[in-house]
Order: sequence, then C-alpha cells, then structure tokens
Amino acid sequence: MKVLRAIGNFFVKIWKWIKNTAWVQPLLIVGVIFAVIFSIPPITSAIQAALEEDTYEFYDSYRVSLNGVKRKNGTSDVEKLTEAILNYREDGTKDEEIIDKYGEKFFLTFYQDSCAGCETMKGAFETVQKEWGNDLFTPNDGLEFKFHTVDCLQEVDDKSDLIENSAWKTYYNGTWGGTLFERAAEDATQRPYYVNAPATYQDELDAMISVETFETPTTLLIDFTAEVRTDVISEVFFILTPSANDDENDRTRALLIMDAWNHTGMFAEGYHE
Repeated sequence: MKVLRAIGNFFVKIWKWIKNTAWVQPLLIVGVIFAVIFSIPPITSAIQAALEEDTYEFYDSYRVSLNGVKRKNGTSDVEKLTEAILNYREDGTKDEEIIDKYGEKFFLTFYQDSCAGCETMKGAFETVQKEWGNDLFTPNDGLEFKFHTVDCLQEVDDKSDLIENSAWKTYYNGTWGGTLFERAAEDATQRPYYVNAPATYQDELDAMISVETFETPTTLLIDFTAEVRTDVISEVFFILTPSANDDENDRTRALLIMDAWNHTGMFAEGYHE
C-alpha cells in the first residue's frame, strides 16, 4: 500500500506542477493534438482492414471453389456448375445433382479482395439474405434465397496446370468460363434491364468477354426454372445504383436485387422512372 501511495503522490505532484506552470500547458495541448493527428491514419487503416475482412468473410462463406481447375476438363466445383448452366442453355439438359446442390434459382457473384464495388454490394446482398420473405423482400416464385460466389483471386492447391499461375485465368480461358460470360453478355442485351440500366452498362458487358478487362463484382441470376432455356442466365448486373430519388444505401440496393429476382422495377418490361 505504501508503494501505491508513493506512486500516487508522485503523479499528483506532477499534475500540480503542470497546473501551476503556465508555459507547460500549451506544450501539453499541442502534444495531445499531434498525438491525435498521427494516430488517425493507423486507426483509419485498422477500421478499413476490419471492414474488408468482414466483406470477404461474407463472400467467402458462399464460395464455389476453383480447386481442381485445369486448362481443359477440370474437376473444380466452378467448372461443374458452369457446365450445367451452359448445357441447360444450349439444349435444355438439366443436371439434377447440380440443382440439388446449388438451387433451382440463385445469384452467382464473381468478386475479389480490395474491390470497392464488392464492398458496396456486400451490404445489399446481406440485407436481402436477412429480409428474405419479409414485406418488400418476398419472392414472387416462392423460392428460397440462394447465393453463391466465385473468388477471382482464389489460391488453389494444385497449380501444375494453370495459365500464368492463376486459377481464375485458367477457368476463364478453359472449356467453360469464357463461354459463360459471352453468353451472359449476349443474353443481357435481350432483357428489359438493358434499356433501363445506366449508360455504362454496355461497356461493363463488353468488359465481361475478356479476362483482362473483366470487372468485379459481376452478378448473374441463374434460373433453372426458366421456361425458355436461353433465360437460364436470367439477369446480369454489376454495381446497382438507386434512382435519383432514392438514397444510396444497403436497403435501396437490396430492393433492386429483389427487383432482379422478381423481374420487376428496372428489370421489367415497360419500366419508366
């Protein structure tokens, strides 16, 4: 106790000295200000890193793996899923195993780390996930919310047969990947959203057909319930931007995602803002 009292008395004496010494106080204030200023960048960086980690944990939790990708005829989950989508589009062949695993209808988002647009859309998809079935988030087909993702920067276990040591480039330039995006860009021009989308939409679709210009996030709405097989790639969108009358926040973007699922609003025939 004597030791603690002595330490306490020492700090009391210092405080009294500072209080009674006029020239020390401005220096102390300036020191505190500089300490705060210099601490801002690390704090900001820490907050940003935490936000990014949270963003990619969300996408990663729905990830379809590129493990097993090859230049031709790979065995990765992404390739199997892509093959099933294209087979249905081309000749109506349904892969029931794939449908059981991924759903009859689902969003498929391509993302990567340090992608500002991925962070923007993450909150919207999370809102849809949480609100699904409630009020404005009711699907008109009664189906469950299904969401899957592909990490364009995923590191894979076997790198023996990759293009430029990249699983993503290998997938894109392999048997299925590039074809999926060519068909998606082609089909998107036949949808109502093509007319209602922002002016940059055509440029974004054009960017899909090259692995070097491909943008993230890119989201495809895959629908194995479509009556017309060319509608299996049902919608294509990137960063959804609310109309001028709406605030740009997670909820307004989430409502646009619901419109994509239900083919309403900007995704409907005859839409006029």
